Amino acid sequence: MGLDLVELVMELETAFDVELPERSLVQVNTVGELYQVVAERLYGTVPPAAPPTTDPAWPKLVSIIAASLGVPRERVTWEATLTGDLGAN
Repeated sequence: MGLDLVELVMELETAFDVELPERSLVQVNTVGELYQVVAERLYGTVPPAAPPTTDPAWPKLVSIIAASLGVPRERVTWEATLTGDLGAN
């Protein structure tokens, strides 16, 4: 995991007051997969594999990713890859 992603994970842990175990993050490639890891820690259940429409954690996650990686919010989509589409290292 590159420095951008380590810093992003730290920001998410602080913002959501959760611990994101590295073993859960190893296979994360997309924003949607990252949301699922965060939501599972927040709610204790595996969330659906689709963009949530009512979970307040989703827009918060999008805002944190956009700010942390310095990309426009509209680029932070469910399918966007963290390293490819959003340029994290």
